[in-house]
Amino acid sequence: MMRAHFPYTVVCVIIAFLCCSHAEKALAADANLLKFDLGKAAAKNATMTPIQDRTGPAMKIGIKGKQEGWAGVELPAPGGTWDLSKYCFVVAQVRSLGTKPVAVRLRLENANTANCVTDGIDIDPRWGWTWTKVPIRRPADTVKIKMFGMAEYPWGRPYEYRMLLPDGQDLSNYDHWWFATYPWGRPYAKQEAGVDPAKVSKLAVLVTDPKDCTFEIRTIRAAGVAPTPEMLADPAKFFPCIDEFGQYIHADWPGKIHEPADLKKALAAEEKDLKANPGPQEWNQYGGWKNGPSLKATGFFRTEKYKGKWWLVDPEGKLFFSHGIANVVPSYQPLWKVPPPAHSIGQTTIENRQHWFKGLPALEAEFGWCVGNNYTQRKTGYYPEGSIWHCFDFPGANNSRKYGGQGDWAENFAANTHSRFRSWGMNTLGFYTSPAIKAKKKTPYVAFIWMHHLVSFVWAKNAKGETVGHTYDAWEKDFAGMLNMHCTQEFGPLKDDPWCIGVILDADHMGGPVMNLGDDEIALGIGAIMMPPAEGANPNHKKVFVEDLKAKYGAVEKLNATWGTKFASWDELLNNRYALPQGLDLSKAHDDLATIQLKIQEAYFKAVRECLKQTVPNHLYLGYISSYQTQSSIKAAAKYCDVVSYRLNWPSPAGLKLPAGIDVPVMAVEFGFSALDRGLLAGTLPDQAARAAAYRNYVLGALKHPQFVGCHWAQYRDDPASGQAATEGNYNIGFVDLADTPYAEMVRAAREVGKTMYRTRLGAE
Repeated sequence: MMRAHFPYTVVCVIIAFLCCSHAEKALAADANLLKFDLGKAAAKNATMTPIQDRTGPAMKIGIKGKQEGWAGVELPAPGGTWDLSKYCFVVAQVRSLGTKPVAVRLRLENANTANCVTDGIDIDPRWGWTWTKVPIRRPADTVKIKMFGMAEYPWGRPYEYRMLLPDGQDLSNYDHWWFATYPWGRPYAKQEAGVDPAKVSKLAVLVTDPKDCTFEIRTIRAAGVAPTPEMLADPAKFFPCIDEFGQYIHADWPGKIHEPADLKKALAAEEKDLKANPGPQEWNQYGGWKNGPSLKATGFFRTEKYKGKWWLVDPEGKLFFSHGIANVVPSYQPLWKVPPPAHSIGQTTIENRQHWFKGLPALEAEFGWCVGNNYTQRKTGYYPEGSIWHCFDFPGANNSRKYGGQGDWAENFAANTHSRFRSWGMNTLGFYTSPAIKAKKKTPYVAFIWMHHLVSFVWAKNAKGETVGHTYDAWEKDFAGMLNMHCTQEFGPLKDDPWCIGVILDADHMGGPVMNLGDDEIALGIGAIMMPPAEGANPNHKKVFVEDLKAKYGAVEKLNATWGTKFASWDELLNNRYALPQGLDLSKAHDDLATIQLKIQEAYFKAVRECLKQTVPNHLYLGYISSYQTQSSIKAAAKYCDVVSYRLNWPSPAGLKLPAGIDVPVMAVEFGFSALDRGLLAGTLPDQAARAAAYRNYVLGALKHPQFVGCHWAQYRDDPASGQAATEGNYNIGFVDLADTPYAEMVRAAREVGKTMYRTRLGAE
């Protein structure tokens, strides 16, 4: 996903109103909606226009011209204050009505004090309606419990005053990768001291560094269940906070498991539901449109543009739209090779946190095979780089109890997963799916491998010379050989499998050909200038760059005249390293830097395609997994990939546009939304109704987009309530919870769109 970065301008929030989605009419009577006296609202450097939304009042805020300070609206609490002590967040829906992103912030304040909390997002107009939030962060002196290893905490995010871990490491204000990936989250910045949640006097909706913009806001409500002040002040009353099923103790919700027998009861109830809902009757065995048009059948999946829209075509020649879920795994297991043990979704760290978990010694004794280690290759929060941490796999223990003992439970889990997918109107197992589940050959799947631990990188730099991303050096002497060896080993056994839709190689944060943020279209070029020519990890692209410049300019003096540099020879440029050359004018060198960037990326995609067409010639090359696409990376991928894949965590893909002249099939291989009502402390949407509505909206947006051929939900199962070991995520991001109970609201939404998705796509304008 491409996400605009703005300076962290302070912004604050406003609003009052109800919900938008047709599935969320119940919000009109929601007691958690905040009440506002709009007659007392104060606008600063802005206009405020109440609008009647279908389900209740909403507000449009407009700002004209450059304004000094902040601009927006302040809304006082009726009667003087709101008591928000039962909640963790205030959330709202927002959308930009202009052509550029708007940095909107929500701010909570106490009266007559400096206490406030501010947070928000930069709203991209391509998204449509999205959710944002502000944490109701408690003042630091009222919280005596110490926690670490999670994305969000019972009191909000980490404090500015620097909470220290048992080993003395600093937890505060680290850049958590999830917040860079999801548009409604942001990296931890300097945090205000917090507010007294029982005496919140004002909510503001603000834009900092305001310029011309117009946006709307609605559905402002409190969300998330907070511990009592007594719990936060006394660790003995808060811990343990995780039960023997991995669930958060200090909240309750529909479907929560309270005793082992509940697992079997849930399975029996679901079996009845699956029998009553066997899945779309007009699908063939692959999930293609059996009753739809017949195209050429090749025995494998392929792409074709049919009646103005791109489609996948299944092995029987039927139209196929890939509707599925990624990360389908039963328990802890290494899904890719890293030294030492790999990590998995569902595993949580127990080291230095044993007192968090109820009955942990008994759990470790009964489920010893669920005890393991997690290896971290990079520092994430409190995890030192290269460290190994003691972990427990709650999903493995829960699934073992639910599906029967350590011996046969995984087989039963796999069979139930395939039944679920068909019943839910889903026809694809996304990347990171367990090989044992894919091997059943009942649901088409996507294959995936990493290359990051095998080959060299090209670093991307910004105008300051800071590293902002990387890609592979396809000219590195061992690249083709390592690529072929790895693909033959991992993909070779799949080459004749008709159930394999296609293969994905790599992801952006570990080697994919994209940059995070910065000077996106020239960042690899800047990196090439600063890298050594014949030593270190990336020797070859520098030589290619200099040879191309020689061919274009002839004499180095002509290059200097264009770039503003003072190189005495081409060898001086070749040997320049670790610093930007004196006098370099990036605006004048832009075309050359952009040219080598595109060439570097094309070399990568070309090499991968050539390898895959030898290794798995029958399968589609689905590109790589990327959040941060640039114009050059899209152009390069479109030239060599059968499908351009995205990690597209937008509220809707409807607004996605490829560069001019590019018309290729696109797939969202990972998207997701997290709610705050089921014992998970991180997220933005208020509840499962809002999450299901967001899911439905996303899939419908993909179905109606002429270039999308599929979309996959990010994760089969929730993160652990105590934080995923590898990423610290504690998000309600699953279709099933940690005890393998499906979310009924999500299942209904999936069935609704799955049942009619082919007619919807074919008939969409």
